[in-house]
Amino acid sequence: MTAPDTTRIRRARRQDGDTVLVAGILTDAFFAGDLAGWLVPDTTQRAQIYPPYFRMLAKHAVKHGHVELLGDDATAVWYDLDANPAPVIADYDRQLALITGPALPRFRQLDRAMHRHHPDPHLHPHAYLAFLAVRPAAQGRGLGAALLAHRHHDLDKHQRHAYLEATGPRNRALYGRHGYALCGITEITPGAPVLYPMWRKPGGLVV
Repeated sequence: MTAPDTTRIRRARRQDGDTVLVAGILTDAFFAGDLAGWLVPDTTQRAQIYPPYFRMLAKHAVKHGHVELLGDDATAVWYDLDANPAPVIADYDRQLALITGPALPRFRQLDRAMHRHHPDPHLHPHAYLAFLAVRPAAQGRGLGAALLAHRHHDLDKHQRHAYLEATGPRNRALYGRHGYALCGITEITPGAPVLYPMWRKPGGLVV
């Protein structure tokens, strides 16, 4: 396998083109992801919900987060959380309801579960990896790993911790190889997939 060209990693710009690109990668990457079949079981309905849902998230992330792109096929969406976290999405509840329609209860259950178990940034400042996404056709080429390594280099230099929620065995293993340690299991609701919260110390030291 040819190593990814990491010189192509760049910070997403606050412009419509990059927001659309990030949203498109997220939509493609997660359309058949670990949570997709539970969140929106009907694929026709999912195809209607996912693009505007991820556009909403991408618009906020590009403006308030730290979003990196590797070509047109992979993206990593980070937020630096501390005593002064990024503002929440304006009018989020109304937007989410309009976008998700009958699927709204499950999106709300997911949000509540993630918020309930997220480490307090006032006590534990950290970089939060909200999404690591690679288009299906480009998976298996090391693009996600390259984005992780690129961001970790900066986090380690500044002695920053990192946190994420893995959604399945495959990405849980990927994150484990990059120094993340499992710190519990998050149940969304009975019958739903579980989340695997993971924490990384500077340098990826697992003790």
